[in-house]
Amino acid sequence: MNALPLSRVSGIVGAGPLFLVSTSDGVRRDVMTLAWHTMHDFSPPLVGIVMGADHFSRELLEKSLSCVLAIPGADLAPLAVKIGTVSGRTCDKFEKFGIATQAAETVPAPLMADCLVNLECRVVEILAKYEYVILEVVRAWENTDRADRRSLHHMGGTRFFASGEEMDLAALYPKK
Repeated sequence: MNALPLSRVSGIVGAGPLFLVSTSDGVRRDVMTLAWHTMHDFSPPLVGIVMGADHFSRELLEKSLSCVLAIPGADLAPLAVKIGTVSGRTCDKFEKFGIATQAAETVPAPLMADCLVNLECRVVEILAKYEYVILEVVRAWENTDRADRRSLHHMGGTRFFASGEEMDLAALYPKK
C-alpha cells in the first residue's frame, strides 16, 4: 500500500454522480454544478446536498423551497464545467449555454432535457450552519433516448471520471 494524501479523500469518498442543480423562483432561474451529495433514505427518497449560502442557486432554492437535481451524461462534462464557472446573477446560464429544458410537473425549476436523469425535489430542511440541504425527491424522470449511459463523477480539483460498465451481480445473492 502507498500513502494517500488526505487532500484526495473527499474526491474518492464523495465521487457519486455529478449533479446539475436547476432552481427557479418562478421569475428567475439558475443552474449550478454540484458534486457534494448523499442519499439519506429510500422511501421516500431523501437526498442531502451541500450548497453554499452565497450561491445564486441557493437564493432561488430558499425562495421556492424546491429544485431539480439532474444527472448529466459523461458527454456533458464540458457543459458541467462551464456552468460552474459563471454566476447566474450576471446571466441566464440556460440561454448562455443553450441548455434544452422541459417544464417540471411539481416544481418551478426546469428539467434539463439532455441529462440522463432529472429529479424534482422539495426542501425538507436546511441546516444553515453546514450549508446542507435535505431534499425529498417527489418526481423522477429518465431520458431513455440516451445511448451513452455513463455518468460523470468529480474527483476533486479538475479531475473527473466517467462511470464504467454496469454489472448485475444477482447470481451472487441468496435465492428468496
